[in-house]
Amino acid sequence: MPRETQRKLNENIVVVAEKFNLLEVVYMSFQRQVDYSAAYMASDYHYVLTSALEAPPPHALPFEQLPEHRVACFWRAYDTFEAPLKELTARIEESKKMSFVLMR
Repeated sequence: MPRETQRKLNENIVVVAEKFNLLEVVYMSFQRQVDYSAAYMASDYHYVLTSALEAPPPHALPFEQLPEHRVACFWRAYDTFEAPLKELTARIEESKKMSFVLMR
């Protein structure tokens, strides 16, 4: 999105949020420029890492194996920081799907 459009969008969101007494709708964040085509915000990483850490087991695991699953989730989240752009984009899409399912 062009920077000027982002600025206008943020201003409009703040105006409408105040009208409905919504707080902290827009917040400052850090940005990582991966290449010329993509910039990811810290919040993007937050959602991807959270979905990786909280991923349910692929099938019903015995209670004794849950710690192993959690360790695997941790390492998947950790690997996200070094993930190539395609993989990071795919993980963002997975995170969106998981968030959508959890919000229903």
